[in-house]
Amino acid sequence: MLPKKRRTVQRSLKRGVHPAEIQTPSPKRYKIVAVSLYLPDAESVEKAKQSLSAAGEARASRSLVVQTAIRRLTEELAGKSPAEVRAYFAKYRIRREPAFLPARLSRQRLRSRALR
Repeated sequence: MLPKKRRTVQRSLKRGVHPAEIQTPSPKRYKIVAVSLYLPDAESVEKAKQSLSAAGEARASRSLVVQTAIRRLTEELAGKSPAEVRAYFAKYRIRREPAFLPARLSRQRLRSRALR
């Protein structure tokens, strides 16, 4: 099989289009990033998107909400020292729900039984 660019050139020539006239795709200006959110955070993003839609924002999306939040965070952290950035995140740190707690308790019970 021929490389994609070569096949495109051959198809263009068949249609009577000169290869110099073929537009090359512009470089991407974004990067797709997967992020895990706790349910309350995901619901907040969804609520903000729905509010934007209800207010008439035609291009309302979760992506828009997150991008706006990132821009605000960038503005808030601008000019701060690393220690101030750390303090900022410590202030707003989300405490993880103890989903692993039952297994931990089981191990503690086993240890306490072994010590008896």
